[in-house]
Amino acid sequence: ADLIARVGGAQAVAALAYGTETIPRVDIVVGAGNLYVTAAKMYLASLGKVAIDCPAGPSEVLIIADEVANPLWVASDMLSQAEHDEAACSVLVTTSRELAWKVYRNLKDELPSLRRREVIKRSLSEYGAILLVDTLGQALDFANEFDPFKIFEEVFGRQSSGGDPFGDFLGGRSRTRAGGAEPGRDLHYTLGIAFDEAAFGAEKDIRIPRHVTCSTCTGSGIKPGSQPQTCPTCQGSGYVAISQGFFSMTRTCTQCRGRGTIVKDP
Repeated sequence: ADLIARVGGAQAVAALAYGTETIPRVDIVVGAGNLYVTAAKMYLASLGKVAIDCPAGPSEVLIIADEVANPLWVASDMLSQAEHDEAACSVLVTTSRELAWKVYRNLKDELPSLRRREVIKRSLSEYGAILLVDTLGQALDFANEFDPFKIFEEVFGRQSSGGDPFGDFLGGRSRTRAGGAEPGRDLHYTLGIAFDEAAFGAEKDIRIPRHVTCSTCTGSGIKPGSQPQTCPTCQGSGYVAISQGFFSMTRTCTQCRGRGTIVKDP
């Protein structure tokens, strides 16, 4: 390396993208980071200021273990993942109730002595779980259904394309066609529970609000008698291309939010 700078965080990404008196501007920023680093990379890339590899965080670990697993090692794996970021996801799926309790106790015992204990506590409370199943086959079924992209969806919100949040950065085309119907958001309800309730289950009564379709515009957002117009920024495609050096990517059009049309008379 020609230069090593001891800097970190979102401000370091900004320094690399724009350049400072002591840090030269770069062409591409790569590597993992916490929520703020990832947001900075995504934002600056969307402005065309710097190229990036991909949104690399938050990350996750899914552990499948039976009664022969070492509970201290399992807990250490979960803690090492949780310390990365408050939105990191650490999940254990096991067939052994004894192992589940031992891992839980190890998590509680180790947590107070760790330097990033507040980050770890928040991560485990929000995105951590110990799941007990009857067979390893059920554990594998859960692993196959486990979708890490849902983590990004919770943190950054569903993209206007309604699909893979990586799609805008890696050239995906999961959005609906311009003018077509868009999928609605998944039902999401925030419920505060203790970690042991998350690990071994609990029953809660909740009330879920719902939206009612507007009787005037029938949900289109357009004034009766008016028509949507083709977006002048993306020319109806729903996305715009950004090229810098050898790196090329696409992002959702910020004017029409990926719909390809705009409403001038709502």
